[in-house]
Amino acid sequence: MGKKKRQRQPNYQQEEMAPPRKRHTPPPPLKPRNERQARLLSNLEHHQLNFALGPAGTGKTYCAARHACQLFQDGHIDKIIVTRPMVTSEEDPGYLPGDLGEKYAPYFAPVREILEEHLGPGPVEYFIKSGQIQIAPLAFLRGWTFKNCFVLFDECQNTTEAQMKLFLTRIGEGAQVCLAGDESQVDEPHFRGLTDAFERFGDLSEAGAVRFLPQDVTRSALAQKIVQGYLK
Repeated sequence: MGKKKRQRQPNYQQEEMAPPRKRHTPPPPLKPRNERQARLLSNLEHHQLNFALGPAGTGKTYCAARHACQLFQDGHIDKIIVTRPMVTSEEDPGYLPGDLGEKYAPYFAPVREILEEHLGPGPVEYFIKSGQIQIAPLAFLRGWTFKNCFVLFDECQNTTEAQMKLFLTRIGEGAQVCLAGDESQVDEPHFRGLTDAFERFGDLSEAGAVRFLPQDVTRSALAQKIVQGYLK
């Protein structure tokens, strides 16, 4: 009799550590869900500086990030830059463990999720390592020049006038910028950077502006009711 072939025992530990990779399916083309989202997307097509103001859940960040992904995939820009103030409501970011990148990761997470939805988790990780997607805290932008890129300045209501000036004076040739923020969620009373910038530059021919209303909240029906409830 020949030797009985020994069956390979599965390595369950290895299988748990390395799950099968899923093929990424890009989302369908972005369609606006209301009139103001349509206006924001149109502004992003035609203006270098864009203001997206209004309540949370209205799609300000989502529309801007998806637009950036499309520009990047079509080769119209060389990189995507995401920044925001390292400010949290009544918390000090210094308590977070790790280096600067690790400390900033929670702030970038909402935008990264949108980028991964459109481009895929693996490509996003690659583009971050190659510098084609850059995540930069506002405080580290001094000396930068934005060129041939899309810059999303998220949660920018939490800036002083000096910080906003620092950011806006970085805009170079071929750069497109979107300022997304909710003026009703300012964490410190002296944060007037977004409001001041809108008053100064909202009427420029290079600028487009959309101010979303509570009824434009698309996150969920409950979120819309909560936003409207806080207005009473």
